[in-house]
Order: sequence, then structure tokens, then C-alpha cells
Amino acid sequence: SMLAGGGSIDTNGFDATIAGDVINSGLLTKRGDGRLQITGSASHTAGTRVEQGMLAIGSSPHLPPIEVRPGGMLVGSGTVGAVSAQGGELSPGENGVGVGVLSAAQLTMTPGTRLWIEINGADASEYDRVEVSGTAAINGAALMLPSVVAGLAPGTAFTILTNATGTFDGMPEGYVFQISDKPLHITYTGGDGNDVVIVVGAPPPITDHQPTIASADLHDHTIEKDHVLGPLAFS
Repeated sequence: SMLAGGGSIDTNGFDATIAGDVINSGLLTKRGDGRLQITGSASHTAGTRVEQGMLAIGSSPHLPPIEVRPGGMLVGSGTVGAVSAQGGELSPGENGVGVGVLSAAQLTMTPGTRLWIEINGADASEYDRVEVSGTAAINGAALMLPSVVAGLAPGTAFTILTNATGTFDGMPEGYVFQISDKPLHITYTGGDGNDVVIVVGAPPPITDHQPTIASADLHDHTIEKDHVLGPLAFS
């Protein structure tokens, strides 16, 4: 029970587990190296702060806001409230241990934050993702892809973050990169238009099949309200 004054847990390099529910109004602060696992549900209104080490979320909901500071890491598969990662690290599932889905009400990342994503296969159960019901603000955070399994067909797509705004550090729309000599590219317009998707292979080039068309032949058009422009043909 977190009373109004709150409390802290210093794991001091060890692993610890809170098996019961975390309730009442105080702030729970995770300090020290090591891993703190919360297996019960959490409803303490002041939220949770991860200052050092790892906080692991289980299948029971953790609805209070979570703040992840530099030196802290949030991992796990489950449902959380609003997450603010201010230079810390996020890993759905747990990096190097297993993949998972972290479902959040909101997500705000800042430059210096690192989001770890593992891709171990094409099935939805074989790669990490963060599903955000509200808005996921990327704000130049770093995307970490330690490895991508071999044998994936070109065009295979992985939705890793939903309802996103902004871009990852050094990775603009359509950015092509390689992991283990495998070309991949990133798009921020997947799903319903604002999901972050990693796609195997480079994006197809856009070529001009009518090079004789001069730029003077292309004009801006003004459309009146409630009127439709179309059809448009590109070749």
C-alpha cells in the first residue's frame, strides 16, 4: 500500500517481486540496479518512477502513470497507463529474453530514450510491439533493433508502434538501413496512417515513365468546398 508520502524500493543489484496489488495514493520509486517485477495490479494514483534498473510489468494492469528516467528501463507484456520515457529505455517483452506486446494509454519519449524491438519471425507472436491507444510521441528517440531473423521474404511488414507522431533519431520516412546484411526500411504511415512499420527490403523506386512531360505542364489546382477532384492517373 503506497501512502500519500510514497516509498521507494532499492533492489541493489538483485531481483525482487511484488506479488500483491499496489494501491492507494503514493508514488512508487524504483531505485538501484537489478529487476523489480510487479505481478499484481497497480492503482496507486501518484504513479511509478523508474530511476535505476529494470521495472517489469506482468499481465495484470498497471494503470498509474510510469516515468522512466535515464538509467531506468521498463519491460514486460501487459497493459499500462501513460508512459513518459525521459531518456530511459523501453522493451516490450524483455530484450534478449522474449518478445511481447506492451499496451499503453499514452506514450511520450524524448531524445535519448531507446526503444528496443526484437524481430524473431513474421508471426504476430514473434516480434515486439507497443500498442498505444492514445498518442505515441517519438520526439527523436532511438530505435534499437539488435537483430532480425533470417529468411524473411521481401515486403514482410512488422507494425512496431501504433498511433505515432514524429520520427526516430536519424530515421526519416522511408529510411533504408541494414541489419545482418538484410535491407529494411521504415515507414510512419502504416496501418490506419500513423503506425510505425518496419518492412523487409528497400522501398520500390518511383520512376517517371513519361520523361517528356515538362514541369510547366504540372499545375496547382484549387478545389471548391465539397467538390471532388478526380480521377487521377499516374504511370
